[in-house]
Order: sequence, then structure tokens, then C-alpha cells
Amino acid sequence: MIDSLRKVMVVCLAIVGSTTALAELQNVQVGGKLEIYGGWYSEFFEPNNGQIRIPDFFVPGRAIGPNGTVSYYRADGSGHELSFFEQRTRLYVDADFTDHVQGFIELDSIDTWGEDFRSDYRTGVDGRAFSGDDVELYQAFIDVDEMLGLPLHLRIGRQE
Repeated sequence: MIDSLRKVMVVCLAIVGSTTALAELQNVQVGGKLEIYGGWYSEFFEPNNGQIRIPDFFVPGRAIGPNGTVSYYRADGSGHELSFFEQRTRLYVDADFTDHVQGFIELDSIDTWGEDFRSDYRTGVDGRAFSGDDVELYQAFIDVDEMLGLPLHLRIGRQE
């Protein structure tokens, strides 16, 4: 009984999904945002190329490399300072179609003027990273209102 009900549901979904969805483009908006901000860390960094926080023999099953868990940061107020500027750039395209359909995509890039930081979660090493190609997909979704003539709303995709 349950198996035949599943087959009927799959066939019904296949029929609904195979119908032609036509929507004509009505409106397109292109926009973006540029943020530039500064950061200053006082006495925050280790003065001597990092400090081993956890020696490698304490975590034998973890792939942390030959030096244990190394950190370049200290919280006791006796380290070096760092100041930098960051730039966050966003670009989006928002398209409205007929039949209550909307498509949206937004790209995002965050760049540090000077140094870039990334923590390696596998090894525990904190350090610089190459970020010359880090344009990321921030949001992308399709929004449908009034599906099948009913007051149903569907949004599929990645959204904030």
C-alpha cells in the first residue's frame, strides 16, 4: 500500500515538474555596495613568529604538522600591533519576471589592503592566505509567489 502510494506521489510530482514554466523578463536592477573600513589591533601579535600553544605529542591523532598547534596571536597585551584597511565589494542583479517570479544573485569580495588572515582549521596554524581570487557567491535564489494560483510562496537557493 505504502509503496504504491509513493509511486503515485512520484508520478504526480513528475507531471507537475515537467510542465512548461514560461515567464518573461519585466525588470532588471543591477546594483552594489562598496564598504571601506579600518581596523587596528594593539599589542595583539606574537613578537617571534608564533608560539606553540599545544605540543604535537598531546594530540597524536590530529594532523597538525611538525610544530604542534601554533598561534601568532596573544591576549596578554604584550605583542605587536597591526593596522589595516579592508574593502568589501558586493554586486547584485535582481530580475523580475511575469507570473510572480523573481531571480536574485549577489557576489561578494572582501579584501584586506596589506595582510590577509586565514586560520587553517586542520592544522591549527594561523597565518597569511592568498586571496587574490576570492569572489564568492553571497546570495542566489529564485522567488515564486502565488504558486499554482494559490497563496503559496516558494524561495529556493542561498539567501541571507
